[in-house]
Amino acid sequence: MREAKMHDSNKILLVLIVFIDIIATYEVGGASFSYYLFACEPFIIFYLFELGLLVDKYLYKKKYLIWALSVIALLGIFVTNRNYRTSLHYSKPSQSYQYEYSKIINKSKDKSLLNYRFLDVGLYTYTGTHADNRFFIRNNINYKPMYDAQRDYLHSLKYKFVVAKYRKGWRLWKVDTRFLKKHYTRLRHMRFNYQDHSEGWIDLYVRK
Repeated sequence: MREAKMHDSNKILLVLIVFIDIIATYEVGGASFSYYLFACEPFIIFYLFELGLLVDKYLYKKKYLIWALSVIALLGIFVTNRNYRTSLHYSKPSQSYQYEYSKIINKSKDKSLLNYRFLDVGLYTYTGTHADNRFFIRNNINYKPMYDAQRDYLHSLKYKFVVAKYRKGWRLWKVDTRFLKKHYTRLRHMRFNYQDHSEGWIDLYVRK
């Protein structure tokens, strides 16, 4: 059986196509969160493998160029790492709502907490509490039973503390804001800024 060989120019083209496909999937395909790239990581292995073969063949004797590319790649991690850049906004713990809110909650004997209508932000971990309901957060899906269940949790008055998030174009329903105003007191109002996708305000309420 005759062995099929691929010309180096075709290998370069293949690497380029894979790279463009990954970028297009992330940027053009509707994805907006950085962790969506995890789905592409298995395919990046093939890209890096072919790239390594090309570097080994054409740049093996150009040590300084390889070192320069390595330094650029290392610096690129810090330039493109959004978590690293976002963390620069916080120079002290008091600027983190997780730290400030957990400090308040942990002073109470009753640390029951409801993370109302948004994704988990780490307050269960910060306060050392465990959610005792099925829909303890709001996932990024349109699922009416989840919304109804969370509203039932809120209106049951079972939870001493409630955390709610607000951002441009997204607010709580009026029935929820009226209920919170009647039965809860807003203790803190702090800003959050996730540079990769959203920014707004997050409030901590305590039952009256």
